[in-house]
Amino acid sequence: MKKQILIIFSILLIQAQSYSQNTNLDNYEGERREFQEWLDEIGLGYFYNIYEITSDDDKLSIYFTSYKGNSDELIKEWDRLKNKFDPSSNNNFEKRIFNKMLGLFNVKPENATLQFYDTYDLTKEPCFFVGISMKDGEIESETTRCKTSKDDSSITKSSEQIESNPSELKLQSTENLPDDNRINFWILIGVLLITISGLAFLIRVKLNNKRAITEKHVKSSQVIEIPSNLKKECFELISKGDLSKAINNLKEHYEQNEFVEDYQHLILLENQYNSLMKDKYSNVVSNEFVNIQTSKLTKGILQMLK
Repeated sequence: MKKQILIIFSILLIQAQSYSQNTNLDNYEGERREFQEWLDEIGLGYFYNIYEITSDDDKLSIYFTSYKGNSDELIKEWDRLKNKFDPSSNNNFEKRIFNKMLGLFNVKPENATLQFYDTYDLTKEPCFFVGISMKDGEIESETTRCKTSKDDSSITKSSEQIESNPSELKLQSTENLPDDNRINFWILIGVLLITISGLAFLIRVKLNNKRAITEKHVKSSQVIEIPSNLKKECFELISKGDLSKAINNLKEHYEQNEFVEDYQHLILLENQYNSLMKDKYSNVVSNEFVNIQTSKLTKGILQMLK
């Protein structure tokens, strides 16, 4: 019996570790940031944020959730944007989102899925859901909407009924059970307790991830004021073509103010610039390519100076 319980408990721990390993939001930080910025540009990012990115072998799933907490508002805005980009109702809106994702993430179309939820609270059932994937070479979308609003009073009523009849929750006495059945009964109880503990652990891990992502989202949404003298200095450096020094000055500023996401974005720009200069001096790329990429990097720096 102890051996069986130990095996089941080990399986639950492995599943919990697997969940933590498959939550790869940090591994796709650059792609996630660019995808979220694009969603902001088309208007969808004001209602949805990337909650988590999971990968399993060569499959990739991106989950979106909303901090608005109003399903009716989400449905209304989704329909408005869909009508704007997809007046013919040919899934052009969903295709546009899916194709943008494919352009950012290194994944085969048939192995990618996008899932939009109005809530990611494990205690609530989603009222509005949109799933986008590719099947048989075609991009398809699945939409689920609430037909009727749910009344929480039914849940409260059920709870009251249980409290008024506590005898229903009592376990059957084992005194009259045969020895073999009694052993099996306690094995079942042990497995049940371990399963509940494992599920509680998984829920706690997921809620902690959600809390961390929420805090990160709130902080990243705050606008940090860049001192005018630093802006002026960076503009002068950019005009002289010294992008490396401009990036370094901004990095020091964001690092001091503990804005991790902006700091990481500057590190990404710095790495791209250093790689470009290395290729330039090694005559690996043409001058035209260098000029185009330098222009893109300059634009990225200027956006952070706004």
